[in-house]
Amino acid sequence: NPAFERLFGTTCPQVYDDEITRFVSLSATDHPEEVVAHRVDGTPFYAEIRTQQVHHNTANMKVSSIRDITDRKLAAKRDIDLALEREKVTLMQQFIKDASHDLRTPLSVIYTSIHLLKKQDGLNDRGQRHVNTLEKQARLLNEIIENLINLDRLDKASHNRMTFVPSDLNNLLNQIVEEQRPYAETKAISLQEVYSPDVTDIMIDPEEIRR
Repeated sequence: NPAFERLFGTTCPQVYDDEITRFVSLSATDHPEEVVAHRVDGTPFYAEIRTQQVHHNTANMKVSSIRDITDRKLAAKRDIDLALEREKVTLMQQFIKDASHDLRTPLSVIYTSIHLLKKQDGLNDRGQRHVNTLEKQARLLNEIIENLINLDRLDKASHNRMTFVPSDLNNLLNQIVEEQRPYAETKAISLQEVYSPDVTDIMIDPEEIRR
């Protein structure tokens, strides 16, 4: 059997007196089984095997067909590994999205509090240093959030994962202004919305445009 010789790295005369179970464990079944077989040199490989009981004259024999499915199994493993990596990326992107969103509100409150503290009369030099330190750390935290958002944005753009939907630009502008108002007040900036009734819906990714 030349196919057997190629599959197991041996010649038929060398294994005439051997049991096939030297190479692979068999069970009588009409359904194919996936097993790990071994070549003569001990090298393992994935095999699909089908075994049947055959009665010949007065003897009962097992007839087996064996097929090397190593490439198929390795390809399936690569697909699983790729799916897991994609799931990790998705989870990380969701974490970045949630974290950046959840941190923006308390950060705005911190900026507002720092602004109010700096306007307090009678703040001594030590208190002023503490307030300056708080402001410095708040800015650092804001930079970290912006970096997280930029990483997520670059990844989405590179993988073409933008989601464009019809959006009311006036409504979106109002939401953004209200979110940024506390931060603007810390800079003594007054925000005023000016809407146009003639603006029609546009196709945008609302999440990205708000960032």
